[in-house]
Amino acid sequence: MHSINKGLFGTLLIIFVNLNLTVLAQSSKFNKWFNHQTLRINLIHSGSSKTEHYSVHSYQRIALWSGSTNYLLDTSGYGDIHFEVLDSASQTPIYLRGFDNMFYEWQQTEQAQTEQRSFEEVIRFPFPKKSVQIMIYRRISLKKKVLLHSFFLNPRSVEIELASQSTYANVAFGQLSSESKAVDVVVLPDGYTQSEMPKFIKDSERMISFLLSTPPFDSLREYFNFRMVLAPSVESGTDIPGKGIWKNTLLDSHFNSLGSDRYLTTQSIFKMHDMAQAVPYDQVYVLVNSPTYGGGGIYNYYNLSSVDDSLSPWVFIHEFGHGFAGLADEYEDDEISYSTLYSSAEEPWRPNITNLADSTAKWQNMADSTLGVPSEEIDENRQKIGFYEGGGYVSKGIYRPYISCEMRSLQSGFCPVCQKAIRQMIVWSTQ
Repeated sequence: MHSINKGLFGTLLIIFVNLNLTVLAQSSKFNKWFNHQTLRINLIHSGSSKTEHYSVHSYQRIALWSGSTNYLLDTSGYGDIHFEVLDSASQTPIYLRGFDNMFYEWQQTEQAQTEQRSFEEVIRFPFPKKSVQIMIYRRISLKKKVLLHSFFLNPRSVEIELASQSTYANVAFGQLSSESKAVDVVVLPDGYTQSEMPKFIKDSERMISFLLSTPPFDSLREYFNFRMVLAPSVESGTDIPGKGIWKNTLLDSHFNSLGSDRYLTTQSIFKMHDMAQAVPYDQVYVLVNSPTYGGGGIYNYYNLSSVDDSLSPWVFIHEFGHGFAGLADEYEDDEISYSTLYSSAEEPWRPNITNLADSTAKWQNMADSTLGVPSEEIDENRQKIGFYEGGGYVSKGIYRPYISCEMRSLQSGFCPVCQKAIRQMIVWSTQ
C-alpha cells in the first residue's frame, strides 16, 4: 500500500479505518478464488424505454490483472448497474462492481419510446479458478436492485478466447507505481493520424498535467499511473453529424449524442477495450483530436474530451469527475433530452446531488447549519456548503452542495464535497 501524504492523512484516516477489516478479509481470498489474469466479458444491452435485456457476445482471457487484489467486493454502492460474481458451488460472492452506461441515458429519450436499440458493454474481473455465476443487476433505489441477467461460466470453457497481444506502442507519463496499488488510466487517441502521434502525446501530457495540478489531484499524484496508447486513425478529427462532418476514425467518436451538440461519445466499446488492452488499465480516457468544445464521462464506462478548445483542460477534469468518481452534473440544462434521469421519489446514488430523501448519507455533516433549504445563492455563501437548488439537469427538486463547482461551471474547481468523494474513490480503488 502507498504511504499516505500528510495532507491527506486527516481526510482519509476514517475511511481507511472503516475499510480496514473488509480489506483484510478480502485480501486473503484473492488467491483462493482467482488467478492474476483478467476475464473480460463483452455484453450487448438492448431494449426500449420500457424493456431491457442482456446477452453475452464473447469472452476473453487477458494475461494480466492490474486491479486490486484486496478490495474485491465494492462497498460504495455506486453505479446504475452492479455485477456480482459468485462461486458456483458455494454461492459465495467473490467479486462485485458497479458502473453506468449509455443505454440508460438513451432510455430517457423520446426515441426510446418508439424504438429499440443495442449498446456494447464490457465487464472485467480477475480470472476465476473455479466455475462462477455472474449476476447483473439494475439499481432501483439506494437499497433495492433487480436481477436483469444471470449465467454460469466454467473458466476452462472453449468459448473463452485468449486475447491476442496488442501491436500498439505505448508511452508512460512519468514514474509508474505498482498496478495493483494505483489507479491505472489508459489514454487512447481518436482522430489522430500516424503523423499526428507526437501531437497526441503532447495533448495527453498537457491534459494529465492540468489534472494533476488541480485539487484534490495535486496531492494524489502517487495514486495514479497514466499510459498513452499510440493507435492512429485513418483520418484526423471526429464526426459532427449536425454539420454533416464524418471522419474515418478508430473509435467512431461523434458529437450530437442524445440530442446535445456538445455531448461527445463513442459506441465502439469493444474496440475501445481492444485498444486499451495494450497496457494495464482501470480507467479509459479517450482524447479526440478536435477544436470543437465538448466531452462525455460515464462512471466506470469511459471518459472523453476534445483537446483543442480553450476550455478543453477543464472539460478533461470535469469528465474525469464523472467517469472516475461517479460525480453528477450539477447544472440545469433544457437541451438535455433526459431530464427525468433522477427520480424525485428515490435518493440519487451520486455523492454530490440529493433530493433530500436521505441527505444524512451524504454531506449533511459538512453543511453550514445556519443555511436554510434551499440555501440562498448570495456572495457571502459562496464558500459555504449547503443545499442549493438546481442540478442533475433540472432547476427544482435536486440540490447540490456548493454555489459553484467544477461539476456545475467549468473553471470553478472541485468543491469540498466533490473533493471528498474523489479522495474516497482513491481509497476504494487502491487497496
